[in-house]
Amino acid sequence: MREFDRYWPTVQIAAKFVVANRTQYALQVMGDLLQIVVMFFIWRAAYAQADTFGGLTQAEMISYLFVAQVFRLVVTHSVMEQQIAYWIRSGDIIRELVVPLVYMWKDLCHAIGWLGAVGGISGGLVYVTGLLFFDVRLPALSALPALLLSLLLAIVISFGISFIIGTLAFWSDGSIWGISNAKQVVMAFASGALIPLSLFPSWLRQVVDWLPFQAGVHIPTSIYLGHLHGATLWRALGVQALWAAGLLALANWFFHYSLRKVTIPGG
Repeated sequence: MREFDRYWPTVQIAAKFVVANRTQYALQVMGDLLQIVVMFFIWRAAYAQADTFGGLTQAEMISYLFVAQVFRLVVTHSVMEQQIAYWIRSGDIIRELVVPLVYMWKDLCHAIGWLGAVGGISGGLVYVTGLLFFDVRLPALSALPALLLSLLLAIVISFGISFIIGTLAFWSDGSIWGISNAKQVVMAFASGALIPLSLFPSWLRQVVDWLPFQAGVHIPTSIYLGHLHGATLWRALGVQALWAAGLLALANWFFHYSLRKVTIPGG
């Protein structure tokens, strides 16, 4: 508990920063809402020709559309790797390393606070819009504990990927703009944030199932819709936990390996 108390202020500071700039984040989500509304009408027209797509009814597809976008706002954002890259590029990483906290854990706590607050503001606006105007259905109360755990694991997975990408700034001129943008595109597609993975061709679905991205949006959304339960639910949470642990271990190793390659003049 004492160790947790050392990192908790980092979570609070990140969340308070987002809340202080809540108007900015609320305005940024307007583009996402427009995209969702356009997709709503596209899917409504498609369902005039068929009863189901990818095993989803029209009501399930509309709920998936909104909920997946909410979860995407929570777990797929470039701010984490951009912050790490900035500290490396500016040299401020040295100041961060002398703080009596484990750097990666401190950064993870910052990500949890920041993404949680962004999800509450930006994701909340998308979700409330879906509930009020598009008949998005609520999750079963019994699914909430598993859903919250799944979202936390999804944030950790996303953080692990972002931490690795941010660390690449040690090996470049400090800019990771290109690879960060590529990550955003791949995560949006392979996580199921754009379209349900059940619509993928079988060969592509098999490829995606071996990648960590589907654990970011597809699994939490499937839990929300009630598509995962019993042994299947526990298996999905286990997959998320394995990816979270594996990516954190890899990120930690890569960061310290990269540090050993850095030469500081006069140090």
